[in-house]
Amino acid sequence: MPPATTVATGARLHFGPLAWKPESGPDFGGWGVMIDRPRCVVRITRETGTAPANASPSGRAVQLLARWLRERPQSDRLAVEVLESLPDHRGLGSGTQLALAIGAAAGLSLDARMPRLSDLARVLERGARSAVGVYGFEQGGLIVDAGKRPGESLGRLAARRPVPRTWRFVLAWPAGTQGLAGDAEASAFRTLPPFPQALTDRLSRLLLCDVLPAVDHGDFDGFAGGLGEYGERVGRAFESLQGGVVHAASLPVWNAVRRRGVAGVAQTSWGPTLAIVQPDAAAAETLCADLRDEFRDSVELLVSQPLNQGAAIVGTE
Repeated sequence: MPPATTVATGARLHFGPLAWKPESGPDFGGWGVMIDRPRCVVRITRETGTAPANASPSGRAVQLLARWLRERPQSDRLAVEVLESLPDHRGLGSGTQLALAIGAAAGLSLDARMPRLSDLARVLERGARSAVGVYGFEQGGLIVDAGKRPGESLGRLAARRPVPRTWRFVLAWPAGTQGLAGDAEASAFRTLPPFPQALTDRLSRLLLCDVLPAVDHGDFDGFAGGLGEYGERVGRAFESLQGGVVHAASLPVWNAVRRRGVAGVAQTSWGPTLAIVQPDAAAAETLCADLRDEFRDSVELLVSQPLNQGAAIVGTE
């Protein structure tokens, strides 16, 4: 067994659930895309006779490793370092990607093989609502989560597609702003009324008839239109909780993008990050330049590529 194992994963975009508190059928579900930037990179080191080192200032990584090891009695001591991290509470799936990367690296260090995804999710308590980030960690690409039925701990994987490599996602979020998380997120969901069946039907049709065929055929305009409508319809359902069709602080950016005739913009999770799909790198850079001119330093921007593979072992020592 190598003394150190390093695992890298990307960020998760989630464009909203398909259902919420339905009278019948699976709950939540939804879809999203894995992207290459920003990313999460963790290293697990086996130690003997020394106290574990910790490069995670918050200590969250150490807690996640301890949770994984509770069901893994063994003689070696493991230390965790977070080499690169996703920004917290930006709608990028930071908690799930960090947890699964730590569990995967620890499993590889101890057993020289990747742990089962279901075991990672169960032990590390991920996928309580959405399974997009869980399946995205393993497979990359575009993930469709069918939702959870009563008694299920993880939503079912309905579809997975590679996203055309030339497409780009411009990430835009107001500097210094965070989305809901933790107790505030749980409280918001408790007050969210059930989705009307007509909304779930329309979202499902958008996904089945617009988004997936567009990805399969490399139809950028079809994908962008489906993404934009899906994001807006979900955003209207959450409007009372976030101050608008997107996070209140992100509304000026959303409006600016729409004024430019860009259809493919949607918030990821609770935001405040907006994901704006573009047909290629040149178009993405042009859009970023326009937004920088308008918003200066008040908005942070990043261009990401689709990540069509799962988490990678990037080093063993």
